[in-house]
Amino acid sequence: MSDQPLRVSLVTHGGLAAGFTGARAARVVDTGRLAPADAAHLRRLLRAAQRGLDDGARSAGSLPAPPPSGSPASPSPGAPPARPADVVTYRVRVEPAGPVLSATDLDLSDDFADLVDFIEEHAGEG
Repeated sequence: MSDQPLRVSLVTHGGLAAGFTGARAARVVDTGRLAPADAAHLRRLLRAAQRGLDDGARSAGSLPAPPPSGSPASPSPGAPPARPADVVTYRVRVEPAGPVLSATDLDLSDDFADLVDFIEEHAGEG
């Protein structure tokens, strides 16, 4: 990532409260509006979260293996595996032309969680 200003947005989907609270607006951080030290910290968090996904330590959106075929909880052939109703999906978009990072609370790495926390704490600053 170059030193050009970045616009980093976080959108979450799902979770038990989603049915009651509705869609939550994206939280956005613009590095051009942050203190230089905070902008540099955000860039480090983005690199660490991306590295974790690239290394395969946590694959974006992965789910536990489905039950064996023929078991009472197994889905019909060709159906996607069942996903717990309270799973939250986190999507971080980096603009301009940056990556979209995605994880669920089932596979959220510490680095990705730190990135989510930073965005939530600094959204709208400036």
